[in-house]
Amino acid sequence: MTAPRRAGRLDAHLRAYPDAPPEAGWAEFADVLVASAPLGAQAAERRLTFLFRRYPGCLVAASTLAEGGCLVGTRDGSRLWAAPEGPAAHADRAAGAALASLLHGWLVLGRSPAELDGARVRSAEGAVRLAASRETAPRETASRE
Repeated sequence: MTAPRRAGRLDAHLRAYPDAPPEAGWAEFADVLVASAPLGAQAAERRLTFLFRRYPGCLVAASTLAEGGCLVGTRDGSRLWAAPEGPAAHADRAAGAALASLLHGWLVLGRSPAELDGARVRSAEGAVRLAASRETAPRETASRE
């Protein structure tokens, strides 16, 4: 998916991994944060909430889900669930980081995360389908919380 181009708009942002030294120090200045460890869906939601509370400059945060996929969110509470698609379906931390950067650019353009509901994002590693509601998110397993 390509975001519409607007004259004079360029999205340059800092992305950091607050759980991974030596990058953890950059988290204080980052616009985008990506949690390192895969988590269950509820734990990922709590992690995003914590990151937004702890790092007031962060606009977008992401967490890989232990069940597969990613949860990407914004400071205002918007969430996008990314479910992997295709024969080699997976979405790792790199996919979460890329999606978080995509969402940051989308917000800088003045767009709403809800506009990405149902979008399919492809890369060399595979594809993910974005959903604005948890009903279409990967299923959670209690033992992974």
